[in-house]
Amino acid sequence: MQVAGKDGMPVANLATCTIGCLDKVATVGPRRAPMLSVKAFLDELSLLSQQVNGPWAILGDFNLTLRPSDRSNANFNAADAARFSSCLSSLHLIEIPLLGKSFTWSNQQSSPILVRLDRAFINHDWSSFFPNSTLSFLPRSTSDHS
Repeated sequence: MQVAGKDGMPVANLATCTIGCLDKVATVGPRRAPMLSVKAFLDELSLLSQQVNGPWAILGDFNLTLRPSDRSNANFNAADAARFSSCLSSLHLIEIPLLGKSFTWSNQQSSPILVRLDRAFINHDWSSFFPNSTLSFLPRSTSDHS
């Protein structure tokens, strides 16, 4: 199901992520015009979360970082990270740790920039219903980021 914003346009320019609960799945993204700000994307995510009850998870490429250690360089946007963290906190989401890998994207250069863009978050109901949830990295032969 494609999720549209109030104007009928796809909501996310920042993420290709999936929100799922036990009886529904919604995909937010991929990047499309009009380009939304980080705030607009997170506002839409908050609105979408209000439509989900019970155990739910959101996962995918958020194209946002949460902490400086999510990047192999110093190009960290603290303001966007604070907005992202605040949104996650207001939605009472818990991050599922990524096992076996620190970064999920590379620019594939000889001195690569590495970034953690892909994440999974769950609510407390999901954690209670699926207490052993884990997130593992599956390698790709080509990048899904441009």
